[in-house]
Amino acid sequence: MYTLYFPAERTLISLLSNSIFNILNNEIALPQFLIRFGGNYQLAKQKLSNTNFQKFGITYELVNNVDFITYKDKKITIKESSSGIQSMIPIILVTQYLNSLPNTIYSYIIEEPELNLYPTTQKTLIEFLVEKCSRNGNNLILTTHSPYILTTISNLILAGNTLKQNPRLKKEITKLVPEKYHLNFEDVQAYYVENGKVRSIMDKEYQTIDASPIDDVSDDLGETFDKLLDLKFQK
Repeated sequence: MYTLYFPAERTLISLLSNSIFNILNNEIALPQFLIRFGGNYQLAKQKLSNTNFQKFGITYELVNNVDFITYKDKKITIKESSSGIQSMIPIILVTQYLNSLPNTIYSYIIEEPELNLYPTTQKTLIEFLVEKCSRNGNNLILTTHSPYILTTISNLILAGNTLKQNPRLKKEITKLVPEKYHLNFEDVQAYYVENGKVRSIMDKEYQTIDASPIDDVSDDLGETFDKLLDLKFQK
């Protein structure tokens, strides 16, 4: 099994990938993990130089060594795109490329896949990664601060469990969550790190992931909102 690390600095790689060899030739120091990821990104761009990622509504093109994105019928360079697109394109390009290689198993380690993405796009990205990176012996490891990521994974687990328990409802279940995204609770682990200690946040009773440790602020905000409303209408 090969291990591939997708660093949070992938936005930098998406902007500088065309200059990466000049950077190396001029002996500008870069961390090895960035160089390795940059190399895979370069290969992916060459192999997928005209690819439609229909799930995201995006088409990627490499024309005369310039990266272009077509989104909502508007064609722009990656440098002109949003920071979310710049963060996401390296993930989906490299993942799609590695998926096309025969007889190769990877452990994908992706740092903060949610970087600069809307919650709906975070959901879409997680579904894409589950389909591409958690099948056929591959492993998917994510680090995240996003409750949307954890909730999306919980929904994929729930969809898989519901289909097992109620196969006669397959049509209704797969309409909500296509079967290719379903997960088994037993195949998923989630941990919360706090003050140097690690604890599981898998809820065995309900077979979900408890997202509350990284979403406590929602409770705080809701409580403050309720108290302010009480004060507003006190009279």
